[in-house]
Amino acid sequence: MSGFKGRIRRSIQSRTLIGDTLSYCLIPLGFGDKYLIGLNSMYKAYSWVAKKLGPFYKDYLNSARSLSGQTSSSGGASKTVWVCWFQGIENAPAVVRQCYASLEEWLSDWDIVTITSENYDQYVSIPDYIVDKWKRGIISHTHFSDILRVALLVEHGGLWVDATTFMTGPLPDYVLDNELFVYRNGWMDSDMINMESWFIYSRFGGNRFLKQVRDLLFEYWKRYSFLKNYFLFHMIFRIVEDENRLDWERIPYFHQIDNHLLMRELQQPFNRARIEQIKRITTVHKLTYKLPECGSSCTVHHLMEINEHFK
Repeated sequence: MSGFKGRIRRSIQSRTLIGDTLSYCLIPLGFGDKYLIGLNSMYKAYSWVAKKLGPFYKDYLNSARSLSGQTSSSGGASKTVWVCWFQGIENAPAVVRQCYASLEEWLSDWDIVTITSENYDQYVSIPDYIVDKWKRGIISHTHFSDILRVALLVEHGGLWVDATTFMTGPLPDYVLDNELFVYRNGWMDSDMINMESWFIYSRFGGNRFLKQVRDLLFEYWKRYSFLKNYFLFHMIFRIVEDENRLDWERIPYFHQIDNHLLMRELQQPFNRARIEQIKRITTVHKLTYKLPECGSSCTVHHLMEINEHFK
């Protein structure tokens, strides 16, 4: 029942209750597919966001394009890792703490900054109207962190990783060789939601592409006090992609599937041979702490053994 109530609440908040109700009523009647209905709902939300922000974005681009330069690179490449856990890493679940330890091990020559609800304003400027909506619960922690990540990267550059990012080796060159990097989602960018937001690298602060994403997010929350869709950040990112194709196409295509292989093993019996296979594929892994109880033989209880440095 709680899941049903949650869907109703989200539909009310996003002002899509009538359409969502009609769509999902078709499923038990055999006239609808849950996956396709979900895609249709997402497409409608994307179209709504693009339409509402379109005039602002057009005017914005006409002025922003007069600014010279892609990035602010006078200070050299940023070597700051941004991680957010609003309550502080010391109060995070075990999986998150182990992910953080892996960052400290493999990114020891980087400055790792933990963003919390107490210190975020020491590093980044967020408009008062957004902070107010966050504190009132209109903007969730999840979506406030979406705003934080892009704002931090615009102001400082560096690497944003979600707190459930686990490292088993150094950062790949295909990340560091680019001014901007994200992992991809979807098939060769044919899908509307075609990027992953848990890992974003910007070599320098002032990246023009990310600045547009940030400013469109700011404008959305300036106008509205509801979340149109959970993937608002990704939708705005896609809108910016379509206006900046050359910048987007410079980012090498690496799909996020490899990064989620280790997550799929977390509740399986620990198998070192399988883990070594995954480590050879990628050193960057996206995990989750939202797992049901699992016996001591499960991989999730052996994360510290995966990195040979932790033995």
